[in-house]
Amino acid sequence: MNRLRLLLPLLGLLLALTGCTDTSSAPQPDEILTDHAGLNLDSLSPEALAAALQTIDQTASDQGVEVHVRQTLGDAMTLYVAYTATFPAGTDLEGLAPGAVTLSADGKTLIASSQISTWETLDEDETTLVCVNSFGFDKEVVTPGTEVTFTIDGFQRDGTPVFDATHTFTWTVENEGTVKYVDVKDDQGNMKGTCNFSAFAMNATLWDWQDHYDAPAAFLSSLQLLDESGQPIPTNASGSGSNNARKQFRIPVNLADVAAVQVGPYVTEVSK
Repeated sequence: MNRLRLLLPLLGLLLALTGCTDTSSAPQPDEILTDHAGLNLDSLSPEALAAALQTIDQTASDQGVEVHVRQTLGDAMTLYVAYTATFPAGTDLEGLAPGAVTLSADGKTLIASSQISTWETLDEDETTLVCVNSFGFDKEVVTPGTEVTFTIDGFQRDGTPVFDATHTFTWTVENEGTVKYVDVKDDQGNMKGTCNFSAFAMNATLWDWQDHYDAPAAFLSSLQLLDESGQPIPTNASGSGSNNARKQFRIPVNLADVAAVQVGPYVTEVSK
């Protein structure tokens, strides 16, 4: 009996530890995000990926077009919305694309500093488009608990409306991720700008960028997250901006790998 009393607590501890490391029930990214939008999520830990994903699973129909919002991915500065649009039989999908797509909160449209869209036909289905819209912000905007409304205002071809349909979806944001903030300084400790970054993007402001670069693109190319050896972490990024610039990562980064940020000629260490 005494031996059994000793074994039961040990068995409970073993089961608890096993449960802590079991990720089999964690949400997995929708194939729209990986296969169609081209995001490589391998660098994210299972915990970070699970926190960044939210299943929406909402469907709306109008004018014979059914839109299914399946999943979102991101954090407070970057949000990807993955969905399908299924059209009536016989619809020519060549060149067909979503019209205006907006994200709003508290009745106001959220003005994104960058917005990226991708869509293509499902190989096995001649009536369905798979689509991803991403919304990028220069600060934390879509924080957990925020109620957002995602609206697709019709579908068009070469700017000409084909389906004058409106599809609207509302949900409360659950996506979570760490955002880090860095003061950009020179070797003398003088402030030169600011930077924030997360696993999905980085934003940077450099007040004297024109002293170093002839064009915004040259400044934009300088923005890097660096590892412990001082090498740029691969992100396959796209970007835009001038003195206020943003890069969005097709290969999200593991924040534990980031030792420093480079903004223009300045390299600033990042606290762990």
